[in-house]
Amino acid sequence: MRFINHDEKQGPTSLHIEECEVPSYNPEVERLIRVEATAVNRADLLQSMGKYPPPQGVTNIIGLECSGYLVDPQTNQVTGEKVMALVSGGAYAQYVKVHKDHLMQLPKNMDFATSAAIPEAWITAYQLLHKIAKIKEGETALILAAASGVGTCLIQLCKYAGASSIAVSSSYDKLQRCKELGSFDGINYKQFPVFSERVKLITDGEGADVILDPVMGTFFNCNLECLAMDSRWVIYGFMGGIKIREANMMKLMNQ
Repeated sequence: MRFINHDEKQGPTSLHIEECEVPSYNPEVERLIRVEATAVNRADLLQSMGKYPPPQGVTNIIGLECSGYLVDPQTNQVTGEKVMALVSGGAYAQYVKVHKDHLMQLPKNMDFATSAAIPEAWITAYQLLHKIAKIKEGETALILAAASGVGTCLIQLCKYAGASSIAVSSSYDKLQRCKELGSFDGINYKQFPVFSERVKLITDGEGADVILDPVMGTFFNCNLECLAMDSRWVIYGFMGGIKIREANMMKLMNQ
């Protein structure tokens, strides 16, 4: 089969097509998909630069999600069953193996290209918002990196849940896109680096009920000032670093 390989010294610009064997799989717990479409995630870009190694025992082929046709485990023939899946790696290839519990039927009237972008970002966003933050109707969520894949999903899920979202991003073009997707308001952190003041202004001094944060380090103290009483702060990334300087943890306890 063909797959997309990379050179870790050159990163995303080194992507090229090579040939390899179709992956073997355990039909008791795994399935094989003939890939029709995949999607680009931040993890893919980092892995292509050698900064995001795959889990032990997982293929070095990049790609975390895909859509395509299911292969019959009994006959090894491609079926007409359309599926999408979240995988540990290997989606940048003609065939990829996946745990059978990570398979999902393609929604009706949705094409392969659209559905391939659902498993990683949308499932992550749903889990963050509903399973962890437990957002409620009428609440306000502060979404950092709001124009990212997960961020744009969070905006739409907030709107669907009857919650308001405040988007934080680095440009007004990105914030305009966030507004089109349903954000209540937006903050350009390059213009307002202490964006907590804007959050308090937007929320009439109350702060955010939920913060969805893939940045952490550089925004930690600012986020601390954005918290409403009895709020939830969900950290799911460290784009701003893992170290915090002079954090007032008493402030966190008081919230």
